[in-house]
Amino acid sequence: MIAELRLDSSKLWWGYLGVRSNPELSEGPGTAIFFDSLERVPTDRRDQPDTRFYFIFWDGVQTEAPLQQAQRQLGEAAELVALFVGSSDLPAGSRFRPQPLYPRGVLHFSKPDSEFDTAARQRISKLKVRQRLMPLKNLLQANVNRKAGLDLLLGRERLVFCGVFLFSEALLEQFCGYHGVAPSLIRGRALFEEDADRSWDSFLRYLDRDGRYYAGLLDSGDAPLPFFRRIIRVMIRSYFILRLESEGARMFTNGWTSGSNINVYTTPFYQQHRFLDFGSVAGSGNYPRLSDLAYFRKKTVCVDDLDEHPDIVQAARDGRLEVLFSEAYERLAPSMRVPQ
Repeated sequence: MIAELRLDSSKLWWGYLGVRSNPELSEGPGTAIFFDSLERVPTDRRDQPDTRFYFIFWDGVQTEAPLQQAQRQLGEAAELVALFVGSSDLPAGSRFRPQPLYPRGVLHFSKPDSEFDTAARQRISKLKVRQRLMPLKNLLQANVNRKAGLDLLLGRERLVFCGVFLFSEALLEQFCGYHGVAPSLIRGRALFEEDADRSWDSFLRYLDRDGRYYAGLLDSGDAPLPFFRRIIRVMIRSYFILRLESEGARMFTNGWTSGSNINVYTTPFYQQHRFLDFGSVAGSGNYPRLSDLAYFRKKTVCVDDLDEHPDIVQAARDGRLEVLFSEAYERLAPSMRVPQ
């Protein structure tokens, strides 16, 4: 099958890697069309034979509603499949056959570029040029320290993580929107990121308090388990990164609210570093960032899926999250050591 990518420009590269790493999606004759929003439903291909449609959900799929709407637009006879990053809450036996965009296990990118349509190949070629210019883009950002940026590009190995690792009210409201949780339950709560005391001991107090609070929301029925697991995934990131910083590890971190977008993933450069990977906040399995690291063959330290630990909810209730997180940290400590 020839693959067409009708994706948001910011997600095009990751869709390309997903299709290349999962060639079974487009096996056989005809065309496979991938889209990622209701605005991009390929209605111009309605009723066309030998065509398979894939609706990609980048933050997990919680309901069949958008799929049902897309199905109506494509025609009831169209073959429409749900692809997701993270987790799926669709019922067993769903007609949309939900499956991960990226296959489980080590990623291999075996589908050749020749099996993408001309438009996709042209767009991807342009992206590959931009990826080689990424270090220049990083250095030219107004709020980036040039000396530190050059050291990151050319300097010695360090641990690297870019992405969400501390809570903000905006992030929590986003989580609430995904899972139907009342935003009033999280508004106005004190956050570690806003605390004047940013010490390790202060963080542990927040970890204990927040673990108990969100376990309570789960127990009361005010929040579903997928929401709780999203919260835990951010807590795991916070614990590892803040503990490494408190121990003086040689690191580079760039958080969600930093004001700069330093891209060290979607580029062949920065290969001397060791990248921390905590999985997707949306759920387990491979996801865009890990596909970048695999494609560019960068050294990666993968942290366990602690949110799926059988004791995680009880540990949150009892204020024992630190114990579980510390056990995982000590287990991975040798692989996180870089020369000072």
